[in-house]
Amino acid sequence: VLIDSENLLSYMIQSTELRYTYGMDKLNAFYKAKAMLGDIQNMKIIPSVQGMGLKDAVYILENRGCRARIQGIGRVVRQSVPPGTRATGKTPVILYLE
Repeated sequence: VLIDSENLLSYMIQSTELRYTYGMDKLNAFYKAKAMLGDIQNMKIIPSVQGMGLKDAVYILENRGCRARIQGIGRVVRQSVPPGTRATGKTPVILYLE
């Protein structure tokens, strides 16, 4: 759903920029669409990285826009933020390894 919304908002913004090159300051919907697109792009869903090695878990979380913090060595047995949680910005996720 997030990807579809992001694609739709991107299309709306591009078509508005092409159609109304002058006087866009009067188009309230244009700025609302830009703000919503920014919110969607910042919204990430945190995956489950339990059972993964450190490199794989950190790679996946960093690509989702999260900051991984590590405690322990070995494989991930638990994470501080539950899988499926929506995160915005640089959400810190503590990975507990054993």
